[in-house]
Amino acid sequence: MAAKNFDQLADQILLHVGGKENITYLAHCMTRLRMTLKENSLAEIEALKKLDGVMGTQWSGDQLQIIIGQKVPDLYAIVRRKGGLDQANTVSENVDGKAKEKLTPKVIGGKILDGLSGSLSPMIPLLIAGGLLKLIVVIGAQLKLLDSASNTGALLNFWGDAAFYFLPVFVGGFAAKKFGANVGLGMMLGAALIYPDFIAMVGEGTAITLFGLPVYMATYTSTLLPSVLCVWVMSYVEKFFAKHSPDSLRAMLEPFCTMLIMVPLSLCVLAPIATMIGNVVGVGLNWLMGSFGFIGLAIIGALWPILIVAGMHVGLLPFIFQQLSAFGYMTINIPNFTNNFAQGAACLGVAVRTKDSNLRAESITCAITALTGGISEPAIFGICLQKRTPLYASMIGNAVGGAIVGLTGCKMFTFTAAGGLLGLPAFIGESAANLLFFLAASAATMVVTFLMTMVLYKPEAVVEEPETTQNAPAIQLADSGAPKTTELRSPMAGQVVALTEVPDETFSEGILGLGAAIIPADGKVYSPVDGEISSTVDSRHAVGILADTGAEILIHFGLDTVQLNGEGFTYHIKDGQRVRAGDLLISVDLALVKAKGYNTITPVLVSNAEDYETLNVIGSGTIRVGEPL
Repeated sequence: MAAKNFDQLADQILLHVGGKENITYLAHCMTRLRMTLKENSLAEIEALKKLDGVMGTQWSGDQLQIIIGQKVPDLYAIVRRKGGLDQANTVSENVDGKAKEKLTPKVIGGKILDGLSGSLSPMIPLLIAGGLLKLIVVIGAQLKLLDSASNTGALLNFWGDAAFYFLPVFVGGFAAKKFGANVGLGMMLGAALIYPDFIAMVGEGTAITLFGLPVYMATYTSTLLPSVLCVWVMSYVEKFFAKHSPDSLRAMLEPFCTMLIMVPLSLCVLAPIATMIGNVVGVGLNWLMGSFGFIGLAIIGALWPILIVAGMHVGLLPFIFQQLSAFGYMTINIPNFTNNFAQGAACLGVAVRTKDSNLRAESITCAITALTGGISEPAIFGICLQKRTPLYASMIGNAVGGAIVGLTGCKMFTFTAAGGLLGLPAFIGESAANLLFFLAASAATMVVTFLMTMVLYKPEAVVEEPETTQNAPAIQLADSGAPKTTELRSPMAGQVVALTEVPDETFSEGILGLGAAIIPADGKVYSPVDGEISSTVDSRHAVGILADTGAEILIHFGLDTVQLNGEGFTYHIKDGQRVRAGDLLISVDLALVKAKGYNTITPVLVSNAEDYETLNVIGSGTIRVGEPL
């Protein structure tokens, strides 16, 4: 997608998430924009899904994820610039009168996942760089092109190691940005956990105290969770001192008092708690793989597509790096790589089975993306999740791949976000057999997934679109030097009926204009054209639009609904606002309007129909949003 199109896409995304003022946090991972909103209800999910360049959307807890693909960093930069989100932009709870959310286990889990992903996702580029620098040394040594003991080899190793050794510092900075704290203080907190003299004191095994409090003996290099937890607490401590410090002394008291509290709190309480949590989960994962052997990795492999759908795979990063730091290799992350081959094979199966040429082309494109670049989201969200059975097939195939990984003892020696064929170098170790084990696991994954897709996927019948241009006779109007043709697309889903069937003479006799009426299936009203909002009403039940072509359009939701005085109606527009076809205009509580006894039939009128030679009603029967009306 060109930069110009990214400019347009950024504008549309900002519009459909409730405006830039509704965004409290923005980040991205390899394929997704991740944002936290003040008011989740303002996000127009269906409109976002329809945008050109958006592969899918989903909620993960309170975090809205918009799947873009490999070019997401380019779009992220534009959205950040257009939204004025260059600075830390997280706001506190209960902002602007928003009611505090009830803390159910689901909500708490979502907030934890949101905090982890927001703190860890921005680190992926530096971890990729560090891992690949170390990989150069390994491959160079095996090919006899580079001596790992030489100055060049040693320096490349040092540089690569820095990405992992100083993880607490990087995490401290990114977590501070996520939680709305001072980035410098977040980095300082992370740096203190890996200060060389502190590490030496821990290594000596001598008991350490701070203000008489015992300090937990742990080494925090290459850890993630301690910095995240400490900075999260620090964000509240910092806000407390920011609020209660005198203005004249705030610049000095706020950072000093924050650190004075956080030093003992971090070393004696928070960092140890985070370490214990990490150890428990890590031990649990190792137990799963150790106790059940290859079955453990088969289970992880089967669940991996679901973790991606839920956006929870990022939450495993701390434990993946913990395993890498402790053993020098990873196994937990390998099902993520076999999953790329599973999704590619599932899409190939759909391409073979389907009779829909458009679906076949889309499936092949998604397969190539997953198999070569290891970007599986287009395949998962664009094909497998929508068709369901290919997703089940990929879970079965990835379970087989995970089992083979467990049986062969396959290992991954460096971190890389690239999967598919581009991820193969990460499996190059001292023995060539390790790479062969992974290739065997990936091949089995593909074969099983492809065969299961062929069995489970039942292609839908291709329905030819009926000709709609003859559904209704043209209404002949006066020839008055008519403006250019205007096409109105349906502003809502429902049943099209003739305007004469509206039980209100004002509409049925064409007093306010000519057109058609729709019995709505839901309470969403979208713009039928590109244009400008020309009129709104206090009761929010109607809207006027001046199309770019000159057509004057009136959409009136229901009959006599003005008497509701706006109850159940929400505007997403204002007078003079530019809109595009498909933009959400009004949200209606359809059940409430019906319960109050009002007829919901909605006239869609061209008020200046006399300016046109003819008016053709081409929509009929059941109609979807955006179809010609």
